[in-house]
Amino acid sequence: MFAGCPADVKMKEMYLEDGFYDKTSYPAIVDHYDKERERLYLQVDDELPIFSLDALYECKIADGDEGILICTGAVRERYLAKNKKNIVIQLKKGFDKQ
Repeated sequence: MFAGCPADVKMKEMYLEDGFYDKTSYPAIVDHYDKERERLYLQVDDELPIFSLDALYECKIADGDEGILICTGAVRERYLAKNKKNIVIQLKKGFDKQ
């Protein structure tokens, strides 16, 4: 589900009072969605440390069948695998249509 779909990830809210709020929108590709654990796995081109573990992110996915789907959640993992930069977003609730 959603594998290979383009996505756009943007910080929506910073949890830490003194944290850096990043207004930049980052392009990504959906690797896969784990419906059971409600986790979205994304491949990104940007450096992994720019994705804060202390923030709420909004992710917009362009799915050809459904149109634009929006979800929110926190980044739970940032890692390199086979020279690909990956982030894992733990969703707060399901997906909404734009």
